[in-house]
Amino acid sequence: MSKPAAPNASLADVEKDVITWYKSYAQPWYEGNVNIETSASYYAVPGYFAGPDGAMLVPTAEAQKSFHTEFIADLKSRGWVRTTLLNIEVQMINPCTAFIETEVTNHIADGSAMEGDGVTLYSYLAGKTSAGWKFLSVHIGQ
Repeated sequence: MSKPAAPNASLADVEKDVITWYKSYAQPWYEGNVNIETSASYYAVPGYFAGPDGAMLVPTAEAQKSFHTEFIADLKSRGWVRTTLLNIEVQMINPCTAFIETEVTNHIADGSAMEGDGVTLYSYLAGKTSAGWKFLSVHIGQ
């Protein structure tokens, strides 16, 4: 079981910490330079990914790395070079659980949006563990 936030930490303070943590995860995506080991370390094991094709359990650290490798390879095969964060909203469920909603644009080499209207929705359920904040599940929208 994770340790709760310090008794005098307000949910607003914890929310700021979650945003800072999320942005540290996302920074390599903005630069188009994602390290699989580092990226996968932000995810709880086991964890879930839910997308247009359904939900998938990712039961081990190796499966987490494999999922990230395949996900990034798929993006790159479609021309991805970097991502821009358009919006982030965090709802604190309690001091150790956060729901994070983001809107991003994936870009191709000429700087234009990779697909559709250029906005992809990602949401995350994050929990504070003994190893720090971790994504428990990721939900990929259209």
